[in-house]
Amino acid sequence: MSFPWIAAEFAELAVTFGGSKNKTDPVSNAAQNFRQSSQSKPMSNLLTPKADWELWLDSLRALSEPAELSADKKSDAKNEQGSRLVWRMSFYEYSARVEPYEQAWQPKTQTWSQGRPIAINRLFASLHSLEYLTEQDRRAGAHIKTAQYGSYYKKTEYFFDERTVLELIDHPLLFLSSNPAIKVELVRAKPEIVLKTEGDSLHVSFFPPIKKNTSKYSSRDDDSDQDLFVIEETKTRYKVIVLSKKELQIRKILGVGGKKFPKEAEGALTAMLGNLLGEMTVKTDAKIEFENVPEVAVDPKLYLYLAPNGEGLQAEFFGTVLK
Repeated sequence: MSFPWIAAEFAELAVTFGGSKNKTDPVSNAAQNFRQSSQSKPMSNLLTPKADWELWLDSLRALSEPAELSADKKSDAKNEQGSRLVWRMSFYEYSARVEPYEQAWQPKTQTWSQGRPIAINRLFASLHSLEYLTEQDRRAGAHIKTAQYGSYYKKTEYFFDERTVLELIDHPLLFLSSNPAIKVELVRAKPEIVLKTEGDSLHVSFFPPIKKNTSKYSSRDDDSDQDLFVIEETKTRYKVIVLSKKELQIRKILGVGGKKFPKEAEGALTAMLGNLLGEMTVKTDAKIEFENVPEVAVDPKLYLYLAPNGEGLQAEFFGTVLK
């Protein structure tokens, strides 16, 4: 029902906000038919467009009354140091790059400044003296490493190691490097075993899958020894997966593209996968039952994520499946 519902919502929004003046066009008719068959109500009923004069009056009223800070801004204004550390994130295949930025509170506008990059060597030296750093910031800063190079005049390079992202999971101040106005979520997730039926066979694969190495600068044939992954779930939400030694071995056994098993191996596979439940997520389209594993109903709800994008909004629909 999800896609007809989304189509109906957009068709009705277009009519409500003047994008479509014709209430008898085929799209509007389809939306009406869907409402009748599903007995559902449009979300546009929750939104009542204001007349121009109401908007003007709201603006004048806001300018004429004493300004009150929102709860968030009051909290920000109480920041004794007037500064905070935010992290800008760039994402690549299975990995992420972090950049620390220092923002200052601007009393006149009651907003945070866009921020300026804080030198990694300064953060390294001030990790325990900068009072506005949170404990989570300090844990991330503890992953700063140094390297020296040069044969005569030694130079020191400061950089974050790849496991810095583990300390930034659920951090409230993560933003996209490409668009610093958009917040990013880092969440911890489990690896997955995927069991699919393919005719008379069963196909078992691992996620994240092993990938062949195409770089001419690497001596490794693939990434089978990699145990840390940062994977895009949506444009603003990324999963962090860390593999245990056992999970690394399972990933290597299943190899590139997974393995095929005959139908008679179903019982043994079911027992094996049942043992892994809890440590890993098991996904299957096969009609099999795991012993001593309770059934969990899927979450049918669709979630809408709105984020600023230039002068408009960016919308993403996603589902969580499991609550």
